[in-house]
Amino acid sequence: ALNALPLSPPLRIRNLLSQARAAEDKGFYPRVIELAQEIIALAEPAGQLKEIATAHGRWGAVLVRLGDYDAALSHLHTSLAHYQRLADPQGIAGIHVNLGLLAFYQGRFDEAAEQFAASASVSSSANYLVGMSRALGGLGATAHTRGQYDVAGNYYTKTVKIAEQLGAPNESIAALNNLGVIAYLLGDYRAAEDYYSRTLALARQAGARRSVSLTLSNLGRLHSTQRAYALAEPFLLEGYAIAQEMADRFAECSTLNNLCLLRGRQGRFAEAQMYGEQAVAASTTANHRPSLFLARLGLVWARLNQNLAVNDQVEWLFACLADDPALTGAEHPLENYLLFYHCLIFLDDPRQEQILAQAHQLLQAGAGRIQDAQKRQMFLQHVPEHREILALVDHLTLPALA
Repeated sequence: ALNALPLSPPLRIRNLLSQARAAEDKGFYPRVIELAQEIIALAEPAGQLKEIATAHGRWGAVLVRLGDYDAALSHLHTSLAHYQRLADPQGIAGIHVNLGLLAFYQGRFDEAAEQFAASASVSSSANYLVGMSRALGGLGATAHTRGQYDVAGNYYTKTVKIAEQLGAPNESIAALNNLGVIAYLLGDYRAAEDYYSRTLALARQAGARRSVSLTLSNLGRLHSTQRAYALAEPFLLEGYAIAQEMADRFAECSTLNNLCLLRGRQGRFAEAQMYGEQAVAASTTANHRPSLFLARLGLVWARLNQNLAVNDQVEWLFACLADDPALTGAEHPLENYLLFYHCLIFLDDPRQEQILAQAHQLLQAGAGRIQDAQKRQMFLQHVPEHREILALVDHLTLPALA
């Protein structure tokens, strides 16, 4: 048998770049970093700037997923500088999206929107449809966090249409999942399940494990909200196993918080406490404040139901709400408020009515941002937490808010 000839450095680099792309898609983040290091070592002596830029970009992107934001920022800035020197619009657009994601996960939503808008501008000038699709998805996410569901839905729908135009269904995975989240938040659970199911099928087919994990978590949350706990459990457990294997901090936070809520709703509070503690650790590592709020809240709920002390956790939650009453970036802020209200009832804390008043104010503000009358009514009446807030307010005289 003949021995295979070693690849020349340019071919070797090309092969490594292909491996890195596949590893990132499948969520093998440590492998991406190893490959990026090897690519840079081979490309730097030859001055291959584009390959160096690509490697730093992938390295930075996976560090964002791993929650190592400072190192991610360094690699992304290095990549952007090389792409700018090369006047490479596709590379520049991609890095702006990753810088937007980095800011988004850290709760800097205005900065995230600026980065996504910069990517959209570069992509538009270069007629780069893939870049435009991803930038619009990012802009949708920032609108979504502000409760602008109509605006977010328009961005996500445009993303899906571009993917269809390109004949690249994988480019629509994130947008379809996010359309499901919008439908879920509006109380249209049938539409949400349809979007999630389509997303999951595409993500499994593409081997996009991060999207699989996040979509499984969303399906689990959807069924848990509808009290279909037996349906919710396998989705959440599989989603968490994938997130844990990838060490994807954001996906871990999402699934752990949803598992904590599920176990609490099932009355299995010791397990809820275990998942709550893990969610606190993951959210702290990821420096993701909305996830940390829900994690600490879930932990308080689980401990109270076991007659365990909650120490200073309640005051931490109040301080968080004082800093950001809208809980910007939270997956379901009104659910958080209602759960906190029930914890305060358990503690006989007189501030319970103030929290309910804030929840009611947020609910009315959210409804006011929904232009379609039918969707607005669904938002108010189809979401169990929203119905409960309205019913509670009807039976109480609440304090006026400043």
